[in-house]
Amino acid sequence: MKRRTALIAATIAALVLGGILGGNIFASKQAEEEVGKALFELGLEPYISYSNVSHSILSGETSIENVSVTGSLIGSSKIQAADITISDLELHNGELNSLTLSVNGFDVPVLEIARDCEKRRCLFKDAAFDLIELGYYGLSGGLHIAFKADPAQGPIRLKVSGVSEQIGKASVALEVQQVDAKHLYNSLITAFAAYEEVKESNFAALSKGLEILSGIKKSVGEAKLASMEIKLDDRGYLSRLRRALQFDDLNLDPPDEFAKSFAEWAYFENSYRFGLNDLPRKQKDDIQSALLGFFEKGGNLTVNTRLEQPIKILRTGGFFGIKPTDEFSSVGRFLYASNASVTSE
Repeated sequence: MKRRTALIAATIAALVLGGILGGNIFASKQAEEEVGKALFELGLEPYISYSNVSHSILSGETSIENVSVTGSLIGSSKIQAADITISDLELHNGELNSLTLSVNGFDVPVLEIARDCEKRRCLFKDAAFDLIELGYYGLSGGLHIAFKADPAQGPIRLKVSGVSEQIGKASVALEVQQVDAKHLYNSLITAFAAYEEVKESNFAALSKGLEILSGIKKSVGEAKLASMEIKLDDRGYLSRLRRALQFDDLNLDPPDEFAKSFAEWAYFENSYRFGLNDLPRKQKDDIQSALLGFFEKGGNLTVNTRLEQPIKILRTGGFFGIKPTDEFSSVGRFLYASNASVTSE
């Protein structure tokens, strides 16, 4: 009897396992077709390649393995990622309502990009050379994006976080209200698909670009920021920057003394530029203390809005028919309007 029960249990387990494996194979095939279709529709097929797509019916996760990204922004070099995982995907009438995307084990060949961009026009050329000056010849890490939207002009919640083993961590989390998510989604799809056309300098490109901007304007024209949090975690970038500047200046001060003078220079150099001097005394002093500490010692820096009610982001005006509201016209005005706190540790 026990043997029969064990045999029945083993048979059921085998059938379930076989069903899961078979379901995963079928789902993986469908997922591969959808990924290929999405890249084609976005005009990204020439720039993104991968070795395999798999989908788990138990976790609901889709994994895209051995991903390579290239394009005119980085010359002919390739950014590699071990895999990209997609989960919490929710579509409503073909529109994106929810998505979590993780890029795991990316590798950016900074030196290779810099060499290649010497011969051609690249958007990230200056950034690559700046990183090389600080001794960063390659970067590795990960990226995480979580997106949620209410299709009926409800809030959009977005969190983007990235980590580089060599530089540190950064994250931005925000909630925006009164956004036409459907219109914005369609406008962004159009923008991605038209990238190659828009980047050319001609009348057709300008016309297409203005059309895309018009669509985005309709989507976010009434948008209001409800909350935002920015976090930075320095893992040695600032110390490398200080050493490079000290070497360039032939400064012989002890490192601790130079770090303090660097922090004061960095703060006062940017306080006027970003409108920090116009803040109320208490808020200004708190922000100054946090930034001086961060520039001198590194560590963590956090910016947190403390809004009693959402603030409008855009208003009518400017060359493109839309421009930031006064609250978003400078960093200082935004920090004041949002009653933001800035802390370091």
